[in-house]
Amino acid sequence: DGNITDVIALSGTGFTPAGLDVTPNAGLAFGSLQTGTTSGAMTATVTNTGGQTANNLSVAISGDFSDITDNCSATSLNSGASCTVDVTFSPQTDGMKTGTLTTTADGGLIDAINLTGTGFTSAGLDVTPDAGLNFGISQTGSSSGTMTATVTNTGGQTASNLSIVFTGDFSAMSDNCSGTSLAGGG
Repeated sequence: DGNITDVIALSGTGFTPAGLDVTPNAGLAFGSLQTGTTSGAMTATVTNTGGQTANNLSVAISGDFSDITDNCSATSLNSGASCTVDVTFSPQTDGMKTGTLTTTADGGLIDAINLTGTGFTSAGLDVTPDAGLNFGISQTGSSSGTMTATVTNTGGQTASNLSIVFTGDFSAMSDNCSGTSLAGGG
């Protein structure tokens, strides 16, 4: 019938490519921190979850966050190996802050986690008028007319348990500040 059959042997090796996993997967949450200060470090771990080496790692961090120790950038990770990045939070203004820690490697590998924190300004009290209160000349033993001073919280946190103290021959006709709290910003 004329059909000729030839058999050849085929062989090959399958592999799982390199893969990146940055943990914790929920991200790093720094909580609340006063503006102008820096938090303690939190650690993110980068793991090669694949079967091949992940080459030329790079770490980028955005927002009011920065790395203080980066053991990952410009390295390679063998299969199953890990490296760490220590991250801090330094809020510059009040409010919720978000950022991202992104890790990349050759071959288009990428993984990221979210970074969150809240910046706040501490309580700050301001008494007006700034020039003080000038009662003028009063006869000894008599009372002058009343004048008003206003206390304002100029900070971002509540000022609690206020106390108004007078020195000299002055006293309050009314005091709706002592023992109270003033919310931030007003």
